[in-house]
This record gives sequence, C-alpha cells and structure tokens, in this order.
Amino acid sequence: MKIRLITFMTFTFLSIFPLYMSFEVKPRHLAKTFAECELSSTDIGRCDKKLTSLAISGSLVWSAWVLYFIICYRWVRFGCVSKKIRIIGATVGTFALLSVSPYGMILVFPAVCLMLYIHFRVPYIAKA
Repeated sequence: MKIRLITFMTFTFLSIFPLYMSFEVKPRHLAKTFAECELSSTDIGRCDKKLTSLAISGSLVWSAWVLYFIICYRWVRFGCVSKKIRIIGATVGTFALLSVSPYGMILVFPAVCLMLYIHFRVPYIAKA
C-alpha cells in the first residue's frame, strides 16, 4: 500500500500544473468570456458557441480529474478497481484529453501513464 501511495503522489505531483489550471484558471476564463459576451451582445452566435465549448470542456476536465482521484483512491486503498469505474474513467478521460490543447496533453502525461497502468495491470477484484 505504501508503494502505491508513493506512486500516486509522485504521478499526481508531476501533473500538478494542469490540475491547478483546470480548477483555478478554467473557471476564471469561462467567467471572463461570459462577461465579454454579455457586454457585446451584437455577436451572440459566436459567444454562444464559445461559451458552450468552454463549459463542455471544463466539465469534462473536472469530471476526469474527479474520476482520476476516485480510481487512484480505490487502487491505493484496496489494490483493485472495478471494471465499471475504469470504463467510465477511460471514456471521460479520453474525451477530456481530446478537448484540451496538445500542450495540456503533454503536461498531464504522467497522470495518463498512471491511469493506463491501473487500467491494464490492476485486478478487477481483490484476491482472497
């Protein structure tokens, strides 16, 4: 359990910048875009598209990080992760990665590697 905890903390620490960006900067960027669009309502179609894409991208990224922590908690605590949560995490994580820039994909690479390891190497149920 200690090795799994150290591994989780190391890979999460290596991905701390994108984690900060998704929970601190993205909401501010969304609020700023909303304020700009509210002030200049002449081009409402462009603003609507931009706000929708930012909101979808933000919710996908936040959901992916929440699932990352749930999966890692179950892996560290119990040594196994159920198939259902893995599939949900893989789906949401893939869509979240596709919604960010390539620079963001590079920064979050350690967390992705840990998820790939858990997805393909960790058992579904604990051994008796």
